[in-house]
Amino acid sequence: YGVLVNREKAPIPKGKAVPRASIKDFSKVGTPNYQVYFDYIDHLDLHADIVPGLPMETSRGCWWGAIQHCTFCAFHENGLSYQAKPAERVLEEWAAMAKKYNHRNIMVVDAILPHEYFETLLPKLAEMGAPYQLFFEIKSNLKQHQVELLAKAGVRWLQPGIESVHDEALAAVKKGVKGIHNVATLKWARAYGIHIAWNVLHGMPLEEDHWYSDMAKIFPSLTHLSPPNGLTSILFQRNSPYFDQSEQYGLELHAAPGYGQVFPLPQQELDRLAYHFHAQDSFRRSARTKASEAKTILADELNTWKALWEREYPPILYQVEREGRICIWDTRPVTEQDYFTKTGIEADLLKICDTPQLAKNVYKKAMERNSGYSESQIEEALHLLQEEHLVLGISGRYISLPVSGPMPFPDKRLLYPGGIVRYYRS
Repeated sequence: YGVLVNREKAPIPKGKAVPRASIKDFSKVGTPNYQVYFDYIDHLDLHADIVPGLPMETSRGCWWGAIQHCTFCAFHENGLSYQAKPAERVLEEWAAMAKKYNHRNIMVVDAILPHEYFETLLPKLAEMGAPYQLFFEIKSNLKQHQVELLAKAGVRWLQPGIESVHDEALAAVKKGVKGIHNVATLKWARAYGIHIAWNVLHGMPLEEDHWYSDMAKIFPSLTHLSPPNGLTSILFQRNSPYFDQSEQYGLELHAAPGYGQVFPLPQQELDRLAYHFHAQDSFRRSARTKASEAKTILADELNTWKALWEREYPPILYQVEREGRICIWDTRPVTEQDYFTKTGIEADLLKICDTPQLAKNVYKKAMERNSGYSESQIEEALHLLQEEHLVLGISGRYISLPVSGPMPFPDKRLLYPGGIVRYYRS
C-alpha cells in the first residue's frame, strides 16, 4: 500500500488505497471518558474560569454528502459513509454522562444532525422536558415545525450550513438549498430562541461580483435575525471535490505556505503530504480583484449587523394579528417606523409569505383569499412590502420577514453548550 516498500520489487499500482480501520456497527461504539479532564478542573480549582461542555457523537459521515458532496467538504469518500446511533442508545449515553460529570451542556460533534432524529430522538427529548442544553450542526433547509421541535428538545445553538443567502453562490458549492430557505431558517430560529452560528463564504472558483453586492443590499433587512460570524474565505483541502477535480474548477493547488516552514522539502513533496492548499494567484485573479469592492461593502454591512447584536437589545421585527389587522413592531435601522399596521391585500401577502413561496404561488394564493384581487394589485402590494423591507424576494421566491407573535430577545446568559472559558473572574 505504499507505507513500506521493497525497492527491489515493482512499485505499488497507483490508485490502490491503504485500508483504514472503520466501524461496522456504530451503535456499539463506547462512550467517551472525560474523567481526567474534570479531575484537572477540580485539582486546579478552575470552576470559576471554565464552564465545561460534553462533546458527544451520535453519528458519523454525512447523509447529504453521500447524495451530493459539497465542493469544499474534505470528507474522504469512505468518511461520507453514514451511520447513526439509535435514539435509545443516545438517551442512555447522555443520561449516564450527565450523571457522572454533573453537567448537562452537550455539544454534539456530528457533521450533520441525523434526519431520522426528527421522528425519534427529538420528540423524546421534548417529552422529557428538554433535560439538556444542546448544540447540533444541521442542514439548513429547515421547516418551521422542525425548528420548533428542536427548541422544545433543548437545542439552544445550531450551526446550519448556511454559507450564503445568494442562490448562485449556494449552487456553486452544491449546498442543495436556496437562499430564501436559509433566510427562513434564520427566521424560525429567532422565533423559537435558538442561536445560529454561520459564516458567509467567499473566494470560491467562478465567483461573481454581484453575489456580494446583491447580499449587501439584503443584509439591512435581516438585522433582526442572527448575524453571520464573518466573511470567510473558502478553504481548499485534500479529498474535497475542489481538490479531486481541481482542473475542472480551474484551480492550481499547492501546499499552504506554512508547510514549507516546517518541512524542508521540494514543493512537489509538500504537495503530496499537505492537507491544506493554497490556490495560485492565477486562479480567477481578475474576478477576485473585481469583487473586492463588493466584498468590502458586504463586510461593512455584516459588521454593522453584528454590532447591532452586541447591544443589550438587538433589533426586533414581529407581527401580531388583531381584529383583521396585522400590527407590526420594527426597530431595524433600515425602517423609519417602530409600529404600524397592515390590512387588506398587504396583510394577506404577509400571511401568504410567512413561509417561502414561489412567485406564481403568491399570486394564486392571494386570489384564492380574495377573488377581487387583480394581478396588478398583487404586484403593486408585493413591491411596496419589499420597499418597506417586510418581504424579501430572492430569485423569484418570497418570504415575509416579521416573526409571528412576540419576538423573544436572545438570552445572553445562555452559554454555548460546548463550554466556555472565562477570561476573568466575575
